[in-house]
Amino acid sequence: MTSIVPPNDRDIDLVAIVLRPGMYAVRVRLWAVGPDGHAKTLVRIDRWNGHVDRPYLVDPPFRLARGTRLSLETVAENAVLAQRSTPQAVLLVADAPASAQPEPTTPKEIAATSLPAGPATAAFLASAVDCGKDDARQLATPLVPATVYREVFGVDPEPRTGPTQAAGLTWFEAVDLCNELSRRAGLQPAYRVEFAERNGTRLISAVVTPLGGSGWRLPSETEWTGTFDCREGLSGVLWNWTSDAEGSARIVRGGCWADAAGTQGRNARSSAPPATRNELFGARLVRTPAGR
Repeated sequence: MTSIVPPNDRDIDLVAIVLRPGMYAVRVRLWAVGPDGHAKTLVRIDRWNGHVDRPYLVDPPFRLARGTRLSLETVAENAVLAQRSTPQAVLLVADAPASAQPEPTTPKEIAATSLPAGPATAAFLASAVDCGKDDARQLATPLVPATVYREVFGVDPEPRTGPTQAAGLTWFEAVDLCNELSRRAGLQPAYRVEFAERNGTRLISAVVTPLGGSGWRLPSETEWTGTFDCREGLSGVLWNWTSDAEGSARIVRGGCWADAAGTQGRNARSSAPPATRNELFGARLVRTPAGR
């Protein structure tokens, strides 16, 4: 079983590793693939004996350049036992020195350091429309379809039972998707994701900080309402995650196909914990057009 993590969004130094491959693992390997395609094995244990949470110090710290992908490969005693495990690797990292990672003084578009957009992703981004006027202009996408989720993360979203091809996903996954689509489009990611907990490629929880910039992001409630009229199928299909919070929950707008008739639309509003995994919660994305 191999789990692949989306690329990191900045230079970081790896200082320690804790492996949690599961109680049935017999062999484990963690490796990094840099933005130049060069692979480096970080830890390899050919006879895993279950010493969970033992830290492996990285001395000196190993630089993971921006755009590096990590892969965790585990081998279990047999295929049945492999399906019962959820392998994880916990990394202790530090930000690279400021001199090695200069911050731009103003947000700007940058060269992509991730995989190029696949056909589903390219078509999805090309379908964005220019909404609003003057200072309120935003590019707005339709709901993220299951084909894009699968193309970016390599796994299927929540199983669908309703009349939609849109992907059901958590707020954390929507943020992760925004950053990955931004990278593939050569844009500055809109979020910093720290202290991330993942299940394979799925982001389970994290500390998320908005960065601004030119990348794709979740709309605020104001942006969601402002782009309502120009985006067909905006509401009533899936609840739309927004960037706004209500306590520890995140605001969702628009309603979904499972709600009572007449309750969907511009005024439909609720909230849910950001880790809510349900086919009824999806996302559409916005970004500020260049030159605005």
